[in-house]
Amino acid sequence: MRYPAIGFFCVIFLLGTVFTSPVSAKSEAKELYKGAEEKYDLGEVDEAIVDLEKALVIDSKFKKAEKLLLEILITVSTEYYATDDYEMAFPYLTKAY
Repeated sequence: MRYPAIGFFCVIFLLGTVFTSPVSAKSEAKELYKGAEEKYDLGEVDEAIVDLEKALVIDSKFKKAEKLLLEILITVSTEYYATDDYEMAFPYLTKAY
């Protein structure tokens, strides 16, 4: 190899991107989760659901996001069901399933 330093830096760069990508992805998932909590507290239910679904796409093993998403879906569907608004309850129930 004519330029061993270039090869060395390329290897270091590639290793850095491989090992930091999962960390930054989990960080992004946590930020989405925090945003979802805030939105849910403000009553922005659908926006919170979207953020939690995005967080779970990034990190499918993010249990806190999964738990909060199910809690929101069940709560909202139960509220609609209690008022006999079955059409509004159905989409939330199917997402929870």
